Amino acid sequence: MHSLSSTEAFTSRHKGLAFAKATAVAWLGAQFNRFTATRAARRRAARNLETLYLLSDYELRDMGISRSDFPAIMAGTYRRF
Repeated sequence: MHSLSSTEAFTSRHKGLAFAKATAVAWLGAQFNRFTATRAARRRAARNLETLYLLSDYELRDMGISRSDFPAIMAGTYRRF
């Protein structure tokens, strides 16, 4: 039967730890990217909503929408009939 020497055992364990560390770093990177993308999307949505609120009632009526349509517009469920 073949047994690992202490050096081989250390190297084998070290490779496993290095893989686990690389996996954890990749996971953290993915979580950070998801967080920043979500934050950017929310900021973009807030700016778009602010732009809608800055329009006058006349401009909104000219486009065929009202202020009560804003939640549906932001949710992406607005339907013009």
